[in-house]
Amino acid sequence: MSRPQQSTEIAAGLPIDSAVEIERLASLEVADYEMARRKAAKSLGIRVSILDDLRERKRRELKLDLPEGDVGQGRPLKPRDILPWPDPIVGDRISSSLSVAFQKYVRMSHAQADVCAFWVLLSWTIDKFSYAPRLCITSPTKGCGKTTLLTLLGKLCRRPLVAGSITGPGLFRVIELVHPTLLLDESEKYLQIGSEFHGALNQGHRRGQTSYRACGDDHEMREFDTFCLVAFCRNGRTPDDLEQRSIVIELQRRLPGEPTEDSFDKMRAFAAHHGFSFPYVIDTTQEVTRAYDAQCTPDFFGFNAQDELQYRGRLDASRMTPVPNARRDLFEAMKQVAETGNGPQEQFPSMGCSIKWKH
Repeated sequence: MSRPQQSTEIAAGLPIDSAVEIERLASLEVADYEMARRKAAKSLGIRVSILDDLRERKRRELKLDLPEGDVGQGRPLKPRDILPWPDPIVGDRISSSLSVAFQKYVRMSHAQADVCAFWVLLSWTIDKFSYAPRLCITSPTKGCGKTTLLTLLGKLCRRPLVAGSITGPGLFRVIELVHPTLLLDESEKYLQIGSEFHGALNQGHRRGQTSYRACGDDHEMREFDTFCLVAFCRNGRTPDDLEQRSIVIELQRRLPGEPTEDSFDKMRAFAAHHGFSFPYVIDTTQEVTRAYDAQCTPDFFGFNAQDELQYRGRLDASRMTPVPNARRDLFEAMKQVAETGNGPQEQFPSMGCSIKWKH
């Protein structure tokens, strides 16, 4: 049997689980690493000196070590780098959860929330793609949630850098240095049509694009990468060429009295997040409600495989407030129905808000 080929992109040619461990060790403070290094080296099957070298190289790669005696203006650039999750994940559940999170805090359609969710996932896999579509967040007026959405993206994207302003040279230098996910707020204040910043933002949507600058006293020519994921907020019109490279999310203000949580779109997102396999309908005529003789919300009806009603009762023994270790009436009843086809003899009626009947 031939030996499986390992990816050259994995740290020092190690398997992926070892690469994750190296990143974890690289993130530790000196004292914590000293206590963990011998045990970690033994579990990885390498010498401690080799582990020290791998950790040092990984810290340099992640920009975790600051130059000695740094006395420059401002502060050293240190992006937030979250370590990868060591266990396998279910991609569709992650995207559904992200969509729910966006709709919880921002007034947006289900499709717009899905776009934002997939854009977040793209930030974690951008190394595998040749194009980085810009995410353009616009609105016809202020107060529509653009900054809130940008803040959410900053919590969820890989290596986020949030900026209220940046120059053209600053843009490609920061990209070359840390390869961030760049999040720009109120870009209409500093994104001028035809400016160097405008050109760099356009150019960087495709991998392989670079900028050249003469640097230092000897004017040495240096090359700077411009490929980077960028999301930017903007009031008003977006330059045509930049809009062609962007996915545009146009937000609107929430209307007075508009529900934030209890809506059909929110329920669709909630159902997708929790993996509901049963239908959810809006009974606008109340015909379904009357057919079931429902009395309150929630009211639970449990059927067996022959569509015979076997349970009608409460969710659990809790009332207005949760009760620790409360009996799960609905769960236990449906478990019995699945095993025997029959519901329990003792059943307790649901308790909730009474149904407001239309006349």
